[in-house]
Amino acid sequence: DESTSTYQMIQKVLWVRKELNGMHSFRQQAVYSDHSVVIFTRGPVIFAVTNVGSNRRIRSQRVIWDNETNSDGTKNAFSEPTWVCNLLAVSPKDDCGIVSPKNISRLHLTGEPKMYVPFAFVAEYEASLKKEAELEEVIAEGITDLPDVVVKPFSDWPTIPTPPAYHVESQQRTPRSYKKANVVITENQKRIWHAWPQLPPHLDLWSPPVGQPATHLITASAANACFSLGAGEEDGLLYMKQNGTSYVLCPDSADWCPDVLAKANFSEMKMASENSPMQPTPVLFATYDMWYGVYHELVAVVPTLMPHLDRLRDGSMKVFFHSGEETVKPYLELLGIKDAAFFATSANESYHFCAPEILFSFSTRPLYPRIEYVANYLHSFRAAIKVAPAGIQTASIEDDASTALTSSSSSSSSTPPCPALRDAIVVLSRGNGSRSILNEADLVTALSTLGRPVHVVLPTPGRMLDVLSVLKTAVVLVGGHGANLVNMMFAPPETKVVEIVPQVVFPLEDYHFRELAGALNFSYVAIGQQIPVEDYDQSKISNPMTMDKALPSYAVDVEAVKSTVASLLES
Repeated sequence: DESTSTYQMIQKVLWVRKELNGMHSFRQQAVYSDHSVVIFTRGPVIFAVTNVGSNRRIRSQRVIWDNETNSDGTKNAFSEPTWVCNLLAVSPKDDCGIVSPKNISRLHLTGEPKMYVPFAFVAEYEASLKKEAELEEVIAEGITDLPDVVVKPFSDWPTIPTPPAYHVESQQRTPRSYKKANVVITENQKRIWHAWPQLPPHLDLWSPPVGQPATHLITASAANACFSLGAGEEDGLLYMKQNGTSYVLCPDSADWCPDVLAKANFSEMKMASENSPMQPTPVLFATYDMWYGVYHELVAVVPTLMPHLDRLRDGSMKVFFHSGEETVKPYLELLGIKDAAFFATSANESYHFCAPEILFSFSTRPLYPRIEYVANYLHSFRAAIKVAPAGIQTASIEDDASTALTSSSSSSSSTPPCPALRDAIVVLSRGNGSRSILNEADLVTALSTLGRPVHVVLPTPGRMLDVLSVLKTAVVLVGGHGANLVNMMFAPPETKVVEIVPQVVFPLEDYHFRELAGALNFSYVAIGQQIPVEDYDQSKISNPMTMDKALPSYAVDVEAVKSTVASLLES
């Protein structure tokens, strides 16, 4: 109930946190405390809380001295006279006062918590409420002018007559390895609404990092639902048909939905809703609200099938992918569910279907960091993959390496296969793609002097079994930053990963594999490789969508990589 005082208080506190980038850069400083009252500041905000009930008739007064400095001698937020108001009040402008250095302030408490903010914050908060109301009106009227099509942001899903069932689950943080201070790894700034905290290396050991909220996963199901993908569209529309109205499910907040759905073809959806083919069974929509590319398809999409494997295998459920067919098909075959999958047609053709139930998952935004993987799904995926090169069935990736099986030159099942000798250094090559390593041959030669076999693998969907077989033998994986490193997912437990990270002057996001290695409980070392500015394609470095193509190739410090791998082999 959004009208309750508790909801209003939480809404206001979260709004202040958002305005102040989570308050992570402000130190909490106690101002006053006794047996029933605590008053403290954090940045430009004064908090006053009490354990005295709100039904008392006599107000409790506390006097605080407004100092000019913090306890450490630095200037505080109230070093100049400041007009502040209690934003938590029903009418904030009715509970205001001046905080001025070297003067006293009297706070009157009746039991309710108070949060005094600069007067400008009150005006900004009121303006944000007005903007939110306008956006809700845009959602209702502006995104589509079709009278019987209604867009529902996630917060409004419960207002649908028969709403989707959903469950919100907070995810545990996953560890990530120590990173040397001289190696720059760029986070995805769009995963959260405030700036990522810049932590010292000895504290930067978790994902999301300390100071950020944990990621949240929403698993949902919509009864009598449909999907519409217009010709040339990327994402399409998921909607529910009820009493002559089509309710479009937007996974975002009200202020993001207009942008998220800006390219959707509502008219085509409306026309298709009358004659879309009906699937006979429930459908798992695997690519709902997912990013594109090999990394996301393997880390975020395929692992979400794990809770539904039994139903997909026995035919009581289908799984739909509106993108990523070439990437995911080989893994669906290994999982034994290729016949349960269906895909959208080419990007230039529209595609529509309905089902008695559509199941899907996504992450909350923008309040929490956008989820990129679910750690326990990753481990379940690894355990479910059965590698069978040359007709020999092998143990799952999650099994201990001593029980893993290798291919045999004989196809006879009566010959006991030999245990895999896990002693290799595996180089995950990028071939001639962007960010390929120019002196890869020199690197392989240098690594070969460490007394271990060195295998070079260029991962492609068509060579998946070969790649998985080689990865079974890996002790150390080496590769330049890029989607090829996602194949660490199929390496044995306790594999050690060395990522060569180009150090560039533009904000190329390259956090992915440090986080993935941590989620898989792998040791990880990042080696920074300085790249001369003249090696960039200047036309691509300003656009986040083309930055990963701005560096065609580069040479690596062979001795630095060799010494790092040698130290890992000795540890």
